[in-house]
Amino acid sequence: MIAAVLDVNVIVSGFPGRRGAAAEVIDRWLTREFRVIVSEHILNGVIRAWKNPWFRDRYARNQVERALYLLRSRAIAVTPASGIHGFAPDAEDDLVLATAVAGRAD
Repeated sequence: MIAAVLDVNVIVSGFPGRRGAAAEVIDRWLTREFRVIVSEHILNGVIRAWKNPWFRDRYARNQVERALYLLRSRAIAVTPASGIHGFAPDAEDDLVLATAVAGRAD
């Protein structure tokens, strides 16, 4: 089965609104078409994004809590691999790449 790392933008766009291409990716993950790998770094980014007023005004707290529950209970949590620095223009993206390496993402 394919293992993939979803970045924060895909997760917050696909959950909890449930519309668009990102929502389709989330739906396919929830129907177990592939596995999702996350790290605390990615989960913290998701939490920060959902605290943004734009999301708070559009999604009920229980929608966000349900999405976080699904991420924490169904995704494979890993610690990002060390030594992944300078590959992406943004250090945040290096941590996403390090998550993919640690989780052996396809």
